[in-house]
Amino acid sequence: MDDEPTIESLRRQLFEAETAISERDDLQRTLTDELRTMTRMHGLADRLLAISDLSTGLNEVLDAALGVFDSVRGTVQILDPEAGTLSYAASRGFDEKALAAVPPIDRDFHSTCAVCIRTGGRVVAGDIASDPRWADHASTAAELGYGAALSSPLKTRRDELLGVMTVHFNDPYTPSDRELRWADLFAQSAAHLVERALAEAALRRSREQEILIHELQHRTRNLLTVISGVADQTLAASRSLEEFAPRFEERLAALGRVQGLLSRDIEPNVTVEDLIRLELTARGLDLRGEVVLLEGPKQPLPPAAIQLLALAVHELLTNAVKHGSLRRPEGRLKISWGSVANVDRERLRLDWHESGAALTADASTRGFGLELLESLLPFELDARTTVDFTRDGVHVSVDLPL
Repeated sequence: MDDEPTIESLRRQLFEAETAISERDDLQRTLTDELRTMTRMHGLADRLLAISDLSTGLNEVLDAALGVFDSVRGTVQILDPEAGTLSYAASRGFDEKALAAVPPIDRDFHSTCAVCIRTGGRVVAGDIASDPRWADHASTAAELGYGAALSSPLKTRRDELLGVMTVHFNDPYTPSDRELRWADLFAQSAAHLVERALAEAALRRSREQEILIHELQHRTRNLLTVISGVADQTLAASRSLEEFAPRFEERLAALGRVQGLLSRDIEPNVTVEDLIRLELTARGLDLRGEVVLLEGPKQPLPPAAIQLLALAVHELLTNAVKHGSLRRPEGRLKISWGSVANVDRERLRLDWHESGAALTADASTRGFGLELLESLLPFELDARTTVDFTRDGVHVSVDLPL
């Protein structure tokens, strides 16, 4: 009789069996969740390999993390190391205006992400409304619509803080150890994206610096060559050093003005109109089109042509003011330009047409201006030029490859 099971022992066995089944079911659910999360992480890794845009990549990571926690709200913020503040790089579930209304988040702010940058470690706020540690943050959290938050630091391989990823929960929530481990992995993925973006930006800046230095060296060599040629030609056309000095200084000033246009970009985007207006402004001439009429499209110039063409415009204007149409109230100047088709390549056509000039005999005297138009431009730029002097004024045509 002693070997017969008692009701108590049967109850105990039943309880143990039910517990074992429950534990097995829990384990099965845990394994299923783990497998699902691992599959999500694997798919994320594949997608991130094909993504070059930082914002797109961070949103992908954030979406995957929110899926693990069954949450709809989250943010990724990047730390500005100089200002010590966080800025939003990705967000889900928040109104952008509401986020913009939040004061700048620095290490002294009252949110979980601020504590994260203070401590450099993971921060969990399971019940913001009732936990006295988050009393200062409770109103902000309530306005943004969440009751709990988990902030994970984004760190470099050298343990330097890059930012914070935060998952927000509508109601109080305490993540499990497994969920915390996954949060760390997603934060690590986001950190790798930010670190890669920073490295690529630094590489681009380095390459841009190299290009800029090379371009500046190239421009300097060209400028020195042009200055040398201008000096030689001006000296040859001058009867004395007293005559040489002001002419040379004027031409150097014209070159100096165009250097300001060239310095705007690594790849100059100087147009024909830029050059002409630069010289008109320098001389205080009409820019309203009453005396000088400009007609032409927004046509960028080949970088190699900019300095010499600027000198040509300078010389033509000098001649127009001293001897041509711009010395008389009734005189007019029309400058037009545009591209023209050519068998081998597109070319730029620039026409300079003065009227009402009543030219003097000195206007056609051969000097640096004519030498520049008829010799230097064809030799240096493969230009085709014509210069005609009439009683009405000078007519110049310049045709050069684009």
